[in-house]
Amino acid sequence: MRISTLARMLPHPETVCVGADGHLYAGLALGSPQGRGPIVRIDPDDGTAQRFTDTGGRILGLARAEDGLVGCDVARAELVRISSDGTVTARIGTADGRRLLRPNGCVVDAAGGVWFTDSGTATAGEPTGSVCYAAPGESDTCRVAAADLVYPNGIGISPDGGTLYVSLTRDDTLLAFDVAGPGRLSGRRTVATGGALSAGPDGLTVAPDGTCYLAVTRGSRVVRITPDGRVDTLIEAPDLLRMPSHAALHGDRLLVPSLFGDTITAVDLAPSGVSAE
Repeated sequence: MRISTLARMLPHPETVCVGADGHLYAGLALGSPQGRGPIVRIDPDDGTAQRFTDTGGRILGLARAEDGLVGCDVARAELVRISSDGTVTARIGTADGRRLLRPNGCVVDAAGGVWFTDSGTATAGEPTGSVCYAAPGESDTCRVAAADLVYPNGIGISPDGGTLYVSLTRDDTLLAFDVAGPGRLSGRRTVATGGALSAGPDGLTVAPDGTCYLAVTRGSRVVRITPDGRVDTLIEAPDLLRMPSHAALHGDRLLVPSLFGDTITAVDLAPSGVSAE
């Protein structure tokens, strides 16, 4: 497992995703991890970055869509749709007629619908979070698919589209739901809790073989959860990862942005020995 730094000098990268053009896209925060900032486009080979667009807020989750990107703008409390040229084409600020509170993680399903988490408040553990769904082409409001959650954060979908995974940051837990249809969930269950997930599970991605890779922010680690429920720590490196907030796949590499740093780390998942740069 080879570990290297892909990109540097990116202030507080929260998330990273692979666009349809093969470039990487990351949301940044200027000044502090809670600051507003642009989305940058990153060369996947040499890690050079250039400004792509700015929603006027702070992007947490970011995912590839058929015609560009979708993102969770926490500062404006909106799900945003962004075209391939960087134009913001839609801003969704309500779910079932109520204002979103803290849109956080997002993933696009095979039909083009967007599943995303609204973390809510959870200042004292109150269950004000939800999982929401924006149907393809929806541009004004969306629906709530699961409610009464305590700070849902990362989100991912299984390769067959039948299972939705959601991390609960305050509860150190990974949940799974059965996808019963567009915007409909059932069969809530706990996949893993505590142990390696302790200290703030955040963003996640699901590999083609069904394995979940989950960033644990305060633990400065990335955890691997196999489809049969086995949990192990893939990497734990506080000096390198600096409170990772997400994990995204790019081929055989796992990309890990450092929320409290300025780098994106690449972890080569191919079994070819262990080294670090």
